[in-house]
Amino acid sequence: VLCTRVTTALHLIDPSTLRVADLSSALFWRSPFHSLSDYRQLKEFYVLQIDPVESTPQLHSSTASLSEKCVLADAWVVLLADLGRSERHLHCRTHLGHLLKPGDTAWGFDFTKSVLNDSNLERMKSSDIPDVVLVKKSYGSRSKRHRQRNWHLQQLDREVEGGAGVDKAGEGGAEADYTSFLEDLEEDPTFRRNISMFLTPNFVPEPNVSSEEEGVAPDAPQVGLEELLQDLTIGDGPSGTQTTLEQMSH
Repeated sequence: VLCTRVTTALHLIDPSTLRVADLSSALFWRSPFHSLSDYRQLKEFYVLQIDPVESTPQLHSSTASLSEKCVLADAWVVLLADLGRSERHLHCRTHLGHLLKPGDTAWGFDFTKSVLNDSNLERMKSSDIPDVVLVKKSYGSRSKRHRQRNWHLQQLDREVEGGAGVDKAGEGGAEADYTSFLEDLEEDPTFRRNISMFLTPNFVPEPNVSSEEEGVAPDAPQVGLEELLQDLTIGDGPSGTQTTLEQMSH
């Protein structure tokens, strides 16, 4: 299964059946488990063909439910890095049938090349382990998409032990985590419902560059201006004292 969101519970979906479940923190800590992979192992795949599955899977439990947002589909993909160089086409069943079409790219896990040491996985039949698990649609260059983002989150300064600031070794990983989190917010209106996002002051988009030239998909999701708040910066006042919210109100 895939974990699609983490709140006070883990929100899970089986991409091969569309079955969804919420695992509360209390249940998780009774029998904790670790993930097989995380976003750092994601590979980009090119979608060759996608066919929606006509029949709806049968539920075997009265407590089970199916996702109403996703569409089950059979997908044939190839690693984007191997496109045009290899005929190694991989098949998988995916929950992204409502988003993907031939020619799109998607992020996923390649289990044909992964080395995973997990006792539960070892007990599974090889025929039950998919070659690929697609996680989410790719909307093009992540760095260029980041530069086109006209909003940001407010955050505290990060420090390492000793108060010396963020160490260089962890800076790259922290930045990747932050960028991935911003993408998740853009792509899921429900996820960002209770999160305050701020309009970046004096934001100027890159001139005379279309989305396609930038390597960003035309259908890349964006956060509407009506969802953004005006940014307020609290700095030193004229006399060198900190400006307070009460002073700003006057």
